[in-house]
Amino acid sequence: MTLFNFLTFLFFFTLNGVAKPLNNPRSKEVLKWIELKSPQSGFFSNLMLTLEWMYVVKKNRGLGLYISMEGLYGSDSNLFEQVFESIQDSAITFKDPKKIPFLKTAEFPLCIDLRFIPSSHIHGLVGFVYMKPELYKHPDFHLFRKRLYPIIHKYIRLKNFIKEKIDAQINQMREDTKINKTIGIHVRSAQHYMGLNLDNNFLDQIEKDIDEVMKNQDIEKTQLYVATLNANLIERLKRKYKIIYQKMPRFEDSIHQDWSLDVYHSPIELMSDVITDAWALSHCDEIHCGVGNITTFVSCLNPLLTIKLLKSLENCYGR
Repeated sequence: MTLFNFLTFLFFFTLNGVAKPLNNPRSKEVLKWIELKSPQSGFFSNLMLTLEWMYVVKKNRGLGLYISMEGLYGSDSNLFEQVFESIQDSAITFKDPKKIPFLKTAEFPLCIDLRFIPSSHIHGLVGFVYMKPELYKHPDFHLFRKRLYPIIHKYIRLKNFIKEKIDAQINQMREDTKINKTIGIHVRSAQHYMGLNLDNNFLDQIEKDIDEVMKNQDIEKTQLYVATLNANLIERLKRKYKIIYQKMPRFEDSIHQDWSLDVYHSPIELMSDVITDAWALSHCDEIHCGVGNITTFVSCLNPLLTIKLLKSLENCYGR
């Protein structure tokens, strides 16, 4: 080998990083840390925020992500650490890396690079796309779901006590051997849906929508998995259909109540219930629902799941 050939080989060898240590080149890399703070809102809005930042960090070498969810539901500890297993990645962590972050944020990652944000690929939609009914009908929605699917399944690993709760719920969904189809129904409180006429007909409208969904189904072989906080809706549906639902605190006297620590002993109880509903919905054959962060997460957890908006909610923006 001539000296010129040797120097050329050495240049490309070094340029492509082959000469770096092979054990884990990223573990010794100096990262620019981003500290992600809770925006003091719901569990799944924070989780969708986290997933977008995870996607950005994995697409931009040199960034690190510290997911700090202190303050969520008024807690002074990182609640994500209590429901999710530790992340085995040198660039993503629930634990304080003890580094001075170059960015502290509770916002979506528009400040980094639009090309690497999953929701920025939904052409024609701007702003907070998760709350827009147009998202679920958009031709690029399936691409968005496929981008976040591997992030969820690699980094969002549930603690055993929640996995056991989910397994028990899914086993209940599979108990009746005559059932060959499970339709998920997800309805939040009335004030969650902007643009909805908030009157005493809310439950009547939703019940009518569900009757329309079930009209062409074999009632003897179809069941509903109902994810809602409204006890009256469950009672109405029980009179007509076979339904499965999670045993949890519910409201009987209002269509406006939402997930609240007023009826839970701790944030962990609340989060384990809402997580169980989300995973159970992802195991349905299709779901009919309104717009929201839970629905969007479920769509990414199972990117092949058919999602349809209920008739009376199809033009409502979610909160």
